[in-house]
Amino acid sequence: MLACRLKGLRLAKILIIDDEPDFTWSISKLLQAEGYRTLVANDGIAGLELVTKERPDLILLDFRLPIMDGEQILEKIREKNKTVPVIMVTGYPDTETAVKLLKKGASDYINKPFENAKLIKIVYDILRKPQELPKEVSVPRRLGIFFWLTSLVFLLAVSYFTVSVMNQKEKLFVFDVNTTHIAGMFWETTEDNTRNEPGVRGYLWLADWYNQKVYRYKVTSITERMVSANVEIYELPGVHPVGLVVTRNSLWICDSWSKRVFQYTIKPVFTKINEYVLPGYSPTGLGFDGTDLWSCDTSMRALFRHRIDSDLTLIGSYRSPGEMPVGVGWDGENIWSVDAGNRRVYIHDVNKRMAIIKTIGLEKIPIIMQPISGFTVFNNSVWITYESVGKLFQLKYDVNLIQQYMKFASQWWVRSNVSFIKIIGNDKNTKQGKVTANKKLKKNRNGKK
Repeated sequence: MLACRLKGLRLAKILIIDDEPDFTWSISKLLQAEGYRTLVANDGIAGLELVTKERPDLILLDFRLPIMDGEQILEKIREKNKTVPVIMVTGYPDTETAVKLLKKGASDYINKPFENAKLIKIVYDILRKPQELPKEVSVPRRLGIFFWLTSLVFLLAVSYFTVSVMNQKEKLFVFDVNTTHIAGMFWETTEDNTRNEPGVRGYLWLADWYNQKVYRYKVTSITERMVSANVEIYELPGVHPVGLVVTRNSLWICDSWSKRVFQYTIKPVFTKINEYVLPGYSPTGLGFDGTDLWSCDTSMRALFRHRIDSDLTLIGSYRSPGEMPVGVGWDGENIWSVDAGNRRVYIHDVNKRMAIIKTIGLEKIPIIMQPISGFTVFNNSVWITYESVGKLFQLKYDVNLIQQYMKFASQWWVRSNVSFIKIIGNDKNTKQGKVTANKKLKKNRNGKK
């Protein structure tokens, strides 16, 4: 078999990313007959997960896919793996598109329909080429030891400080509300809109999926007891709100039953102005980062980023670290998500492909035999609610203090290692200088003799 000759005892592993079950089945059988092992993913999110988990030797990637197209998936593959060969498969032959894909890192492309022999030859030719390996960098033994020691000290210090701060600074407050089926919540501050009112701390929005209503509390004080001046109620006939956010004078509602997102004007008259269909997934929560709209989907275990335009264009999709994401929040710098399954909150770095900065457990909140249904972030606090409970839980802590310490510790770690590298370099140069000087001295003495 070709694969056996190429890889020896280890068969080459090929990942097929395509949304057509008949195509993936037939191509899998074809490649398996040639001695290859195959993996199949029916969408980009599942495919990217397999790229990380299985580390395939080659990828067959369809150009037209739901949610993310082949070009977007190719870019994300290249972020994860710079060297794995990717063959683009398309049913729409276009020279310009093919050239663009090759420039973005595709190894080759093939148009549907194609002959089996042609695909086998392309796969064989690509796998036969030796892959570039990263060059090894030699590190002085002293530098390596110092590097690992400082890293160990750094990690121990950060762990100790984080645990200490979270234990000392966490405070739990519980507030009663007049609805029990909360599926979404959002804090709207007076700076978020043009309806500033003196004495108002903010507006707390709650979505009741069962009664199909949205409540807007005008909050004048948030201490150990939340004081609300009054509450406004908005009816949503035919809509089951499971998530909501407010952007200036617009209220956004998501409904996982109809797989839609609705946009309403709030003032002067509460009116639905837009309705967006989200094909392929069911939104279970919404978030807003000041510019873009975010959604999450429990069934797909994913977080999505949308541009607020006429189509609510999808501009990013990310795998959720938990299995049941039900809410998305924003603290002015980072995206937060909550998982109803493991009862954990995740802080993500938006600028680093949603890398997890920190994980927060909800152990301080009493264990309730109901799933987490609502979540938001506001005032250095995580706000949580549970289905059929009728209470809001505020877990307050000092996030800024932790972030400042992390920044200081990181800078110290980098500077200490850079300084040591310079010391070693200077020490090495000094020794070399002494050796050279001694050689010259011996040469001059021999010449005199």
